[in-house]
Amino acid sequence: MKPESNILLGLCMVAGVVFSGALLADESKEKPQEIGAATSALLELQRSGSAAGKAQPVSGDVASRSYQRYLEGFTQPLPESKDSASNATKPSAPRSR
Repeated sequence: MKPESNILLGLCMVAGVVFSGALLADESKEKPQEIGAATSALLELQRSGSAAGKAQPVSGDVASRSYQRYLEGFTQPLPESKDSASNATKPSAPRSR
């Protein structure tokens, strides 16, 4: 095959890919994306909670430390806005676990 033929073939392939992509983009704009039956069923299962496992108890030591950490959260001042939360001072020493 001649080099010119290879170039022409390559250009035709690229043009075909670009054109087919444009057609697919137009189709997706015309109709909303539908959720499949399997996805709908899984979302309903999640909403209903009918397949949820049993509640797992938390040991006394872990529960105590978790509650203490929760209470410590109230000792920090509330940020003025959502942007100032990242500017809040952080503890100098890591908390013990």
